[in-house]
Amino acid sequence: MGHSLSATENIPSPVWHGEILVQRENALRQGSDHLSAWDTAKANIRKRVC
Repeated sequence: MGHSLSATENIPSPVWHGEILVQRENALRQGSDHLSAWDTAKANIRKRVC
């Protein structure tokens, strides 16, 4: 029987992760970054990789 870590432990996120999220939020707010729909993001990744 498998166990999920999320079901058994509360593992805190690393500090750097919170810092990256703040940077991304600021970039979105300033208009220097944008969000994409998941299907669009996958297609863009495939174009760059293939």
